[in-house]
Amino acid sequence: MHTTLGASPSEGRENVPHLKVPATNGSFFGAVLGCGRSAGAQQAASGPVAMADEVLYAADVPARVRLPEREDRLARLSVRISQTGGASSRAPTALMLRFTDPEDALLLYTLEISEDEYHAIKAEHSLLVDFHEFTPKLAELLERCARASAEPHPAFAATLSASPSAPTFAVHETNSFSQLPHLVLKLRPATDTQLKKHLAELVRTLRADGAAARELAAQNGAERARAEAAANEARDALVREQAQREAAARLSLIHISEPTRRTP
Repeated sequence: MHTTLGASPSEGRENVPHLKVPATNGSFFGAVLGCGRSAGAQQAASGPVAMADEVLYAADVPARVRLPEREDRLARLSVRISQTGGASSRAPTALMLRFTDPEDALLLYTLEISEDEYHAIKAEHSLLVDFHEFTPKLAELLERCARASAEPHPAFAATLSASPSAPTFAVHETNSFSQLPHLVLKLRPATDTQLKKHLAELVRTLRADGAAARELAAQNGAERARAEAAANEARDALVREQAQREAAARLSLIHISEPTRRTP
């Protein structure tokens, strides 16, 4: 089934991504990526402020990246799906999809789908899942791509086409007869504001990782110094003990070699 989801136009609304990347396995790239919404989109006209994003899915997904005037390359895209929901019914629920590449800091694409927009998309493209079932189904497709990436001829594969006019993220299945597109998402390129915030967060993360690495190195250095001091102390104690044994042995030889004196 060929299913295409498109981002409906939302004039005057800007989605400002937000990056939260705790260090994982020595790299900030294997971490959770976050994206937030602008203050104007977070506030209802009269009512409580919208709640923070809830991360529904976050993982590195193997994908083929197609860039203009460049050769295709295989990458592990960081895919994050979050849900923003209001504290009241007047604050609508929306899904925010975000695609980044740890090997290319300038690659950033997003797609926001509100619940109302999804109803129109579902009707337009004959989707069989409701809004709240879309994320689990998409996550299932992405996990299939991840598992199939180790196969010589992957049955499931993802492709990010970074066309300047119409960037897309697609998941397709390949069998012995044909290639079947399961899903095609029409993405939005990052705005200057989004990209600046994304890069600023990367810089902050690099600095935090650098500080953590320096702190760890200092701790390791202190532990190494304590270990060296303990080793030196043990070696000195062994030398002293050996010297005492040698002195005791010489003293014993002296006593044995002395002639036995007899009293007249």
